[in-house]
Amino acid sequence: MGARLSNVVLARQAYLFISCYTKWMSHLKIIDFASKRPKPTYIEAKQRLEHLFEDFTARGVSPKEIASLIFTFGVCELLSYSDTPEEGSEVIDEVLYNCFGIKKKSIFTEGFVTEEDTD
Repeated sequence: MGARLSNVVLARQAYLFISCYTKWMSHLKIIDFASKRPKPTYIEAKQRLEHLFEDFTARGVSPKEIASLIFTFGVCELLSYSDTPEEGSEVIDEVLYNCFGIKKKSIFTEGFVTEEDTD
């Protein structure tokens, strides 16, 4: 009897909630927040990467390790979205030269990081 009574109480509460929602909240609209956000900027991207770096180092990851992870992720994404590996390599060479003055032709070998790699 107690279980049946609690089910009746729950059903009544659900009915009251729904009727209150439809009565007083029917003017609410669902908004797609993604469409309202401004286009991301390079400054926002840099700030997010800095926050990720600071968060990981504060949690014990060595700065060199997290910097290597971010760099590797960027290179993999760049190569993935390039039409050819050579095109991606040229962009990497251009960035290294224009930002750091490093003149070196990038050479990549096969073998990307997989889920099984733990180090």
